[in-house]
Amino acid sequence: MEKNNGENNYSELNHSEDLNKNRMKDFFKLINFLSECQNIFSIFNEYILSNKFKSKTLIKKVTIGEGVPNLSNSIKIILNNFQIIETQDEKGNLVNKVIPKPGIFLELDKNMEKTNEIKKKLNEILLKERIRLKCGIINYTTTKNIRYELEVPENVVANNRPKEYILTTSKKGFLRFHTKEIIENIKKLEELEEENKALTWKLNLEIFKIFYNQKNIISSFINIVSEIDCLASLAFVSIIDKDKFSRPKFISLEENKGMPYLELIQCVHPCLLDRVPYFVPNDIYLGKDSKTTIVITGPNMGGKSTILRQVCIAAIIAQIGCFVPAKKCVMTLVDRIFTRIGANDKLLEGKSTFYIEMEETKNILENATKNSLIIMDELGRGTSTKDGQIIAKTVLHQIEHKEARCLFTTHYHDIIEWCKKESKIRLSFMEAKIDEENKDIQFKYKFIDGVCPESSGIEVAKLAGLPQKVINIAKEVKEHNKLGIQ
Repeated sequence: MEKNNGENNYSELNHSEDLNKNRMKDFFKLINFLSECQNIFSIFNEYILSNKFKSKTLIKKVTIGEGVPNLSNSIKIILNNFQIIETQDEKGNLVNKVIPKPGIFLELDKNMEKTNEIKKKLNEILLKERIRLKCGIINYTTTKNIRYELEVPENVVANNRPKEYILTTSKKGFLRFHTKEIIENIKKLEELEEENKALTWKLNLEIFKIFYNQKNIISSFINIVSEIDCLASLAFVSIIDKDKFSRPKFISLEENKGMPYLELIQCVHPCLLDRVPYFVPNDIYLGKDSKTTIVITGPNMGGKSTILRQVCIAAIIAQIGCFVPAKKCVMTLVDRIFTRIGANDKLLEGKSTFYIEMEETKNILENATKNSLIIMDELGRGTSTKDGQIIAKTVLHQIEHKEARCLFTTHYHDIIEWCKKESKIRLSFMEAKIDEENKDIQFKYKFIDGVCPESSGIEVAKLAGLPQKVINIAKEVKEHNKLGIQ
């Protein structure tokens, strides 16, 4: 028999070519989600009545009828009239179907009654043919869009094929047939199914109309859900690891002698906590002793870029109302964060990586204020060493006079002597050591005051797997350069 799996005799609302077959399923997922959210807000109301919420703002946001629109009636209209059932398709796969409940759409109900009568007749024909041919394994099958084919073992009809049997298709050991009676009933069935499609299309429009008429309320409800979801996420992050997260403290410029300030003690990168075992926390001070700029040196892969990023993330997290991934955070407000980091180009616009680097630097110099936070990673590396060094020094000088908080990494050790004379610049580096025995580099990832003696590029190149011959020649040239030998 053709499968009929408790669909309450309704077709899936996927009848229109223009209507994606999953759209109604997704629509009802949304409706059920809204219904679940409404129930959650009802639970919040129980907490409110028990005076467990201290925040008046939060109380208003989660109270149905005040901050939260009441969707109960809108949702009930849809959920009381339609349902999603799990059934099997023709291949036996479990699928979800959206159907209207019986009695909701009388015209559709009548059509489905007629459809069921046709299916009943087709099943009676099948039973009659089983008895006639004395074979209980005859069944209906569908192949190549041919429906209700009688699939009969070949040996059963080898010498006794009824005259009215019309051969349709076959497979090894089986022949498939239609009869005039089956064809007539299929034709009637398909006409009814087309009518059902038109009726359910009309029904779809009614469903969407109900939803559309409530669009403003639903949109407001979803915005509230998003906001509460965000606040709940921030609260969860803030309490999940109290040893590594702390409440930020904000101070005014006047409390730091008119200078911007940022202090992070034992700061970590929140995105790397679960990915990097034994992540090394660091202390960062910007604005302490009027030193608003930190010039950072250290080897490649030593953690300089990570320090830049985690400071920015800490500032953002603090100002959106979340605990910060540090044991202590004290800061004045940041108006904007400016970044010059990484390498990008826009070749279709005729812009090289260095050109983009200069564009980003121009934006910083023109728009950064005293309250901004700036990170600049190896400015000037896209051109010659001499030009890059001059640009880096000049830009650093301009930022210093803006008094904005700035983290500035560089491999240009020639500008360090100048930095030592500047009152607003602090020198720091990422600690690393060279193993004297095998000449390998060991990264300590500790952010400390001072200057890294060298960038250790050759050692990092060795780690990357450059041929040993190249490494040896590079070391020789480096030693000659130190001795002034050309």
